[in-house]
Amino acid sequence: MPTSGNNGVVYAIGGFDKRSPVENIFSLPPPEQAERFRALFKYLDEQYMLLIQTYHMLVPPWTVQTVIERFNKTERARGFEMVRGSLLDTCILAITKLLLDREETNPSLLTMVRPFLAGNRPRRAELLQILEHDYSDWHKQHYSRRT
Repeated sequence: MPTSGNNGVVYAIGGFDKRSPVENIFSLPPPEQAERFRALFKYLDEQYMLLIQTYHMLVPPWTVQTVIERFNKTERARGFEMVRGSLLDTCILAITKLLLDREETNPSLLTMVRPFLAGNRPRRAELLQILEHDYSDWHKQHYSRRT
């Protein structure tokens, strides 16, 4: 799947075009909102998995003292420090992408949760019914296959 590159070109990720602000999901009809929520979930899931993968790569160079000491005693110490810093920056950026939300158009966890908040449920009832039907059917099928 295409992602942002360092060359300044930004591509569509998870159904969201990053070149322009994400369309306000809540201004769309409920069936289209549900479709956007599915794309948003896929995007956030991918971002979360990238964070987990980066974190697992980050742990040894930051916590395993023998690895740190071994690299710090060589001429590769400067490169090792750059890799450590880059992995940490990547984790911070991934967390920011998942959580930073100043408005409803940002593809973040808060955008995903907004319709489920108690105060928003009456206004988003049709969307919630669509999502409930989609995902409760999945659970019924999933659990019926297990038994």
